[in-house]
Amino acid sequence: MFFDLAKSLRSLTRSPIHSVSHEAHRFARHHLESGGHVTPHNTIGDEDFVLPPDVSASAVARAIEDRLRGQRFSSRKRGIEGVPPLQTNADGKVVVPAEVMLLLGDGEIDRGRRVMESIVSEVRHHRMLRRLPMRPLVPTSR
Repeated sequence: MFFDLAKSLRSLTRSPIHSVSHEAHRFARHHLESGGHVTPHNTIGDEDFVLPPDVSASAVARAIEDRLRGQRFSSRKRGIEGVPPLQTNADGKVVVPAEVMLLLGDGEIDRGRRVMESIVSEVRHHRMLRRLPMRPLVPTSR
């Protein structure tokens, strides 16, 4: 009688999240024991940064190389001299590989993504400045 009371009290004190996570673990264990496999949801390859079509790929590549050269350790010391800063994926889009994103972000993909967003905004800004008409700083007198 006391054991049944203890079970019912224990079920009242458990959180619903605990029950859900326990059920998910049980389901995953059953799936793996039956010979299934698990693929990771977010692999490094999924974290490539796709360049917008209005941005020059060569300007972005130069900016990435300048940024990596300006960091604390050079790319030769990091062992990435063979990794190109830009690649083309299967869809034909130009992407920055996840390895380069990790280098730009000092090991953090999110920080690398923020760096890439700032590089894209700088390239757009410089493109707009080049389109503006040049006026002399000192007015010419007639």
